[in-house]
Amino acid sequence: MRSSHYEHVFERSWKNGAWNAAQPVSFDMHDPHKIRDKALLWSSRIRELDPSANDTTVHFVVGLPNTERPKEVRNAARDAFDILQEVTTRADATVVRDTEASRLVDKIESDLKHQAAVPAAEE
Repeated sequence: MRSSHYEHVFERSWKNGAWNAAQPVSFDMHDPHKIRDKALLWSSRIRELDPSANDTTVHFVVGLPNTERPKEVRNAARDAFDILQEVTTRADATVVRDTEASRLVDKIESDLKHQAAVPAAEE
């Protein structure tokens, strides 16, 4: 996907009428500052790339730290998740926790089955 100033290749993508991309993002890190920075980086990318303008939906699959991690790390991950979720409400993107990724897997399977059933001339 590209904008006039930036290009990013989503390695996990598929087409079912429109393009879809799945992007794993882990917020299970040691440094709370880097966790928030990672969310800001992805939110900036999405704002710049503007998936809706490219007929694309980006699906973020987010890994969060478990409850045994330090409180500062868990709080930073929660902030990062919220940062990413806020930008996705303004763009064609979704955020799903890795523990709920089965919903996205179901969508991918459905899209790919539908795509396989559509003759190439209809794409």
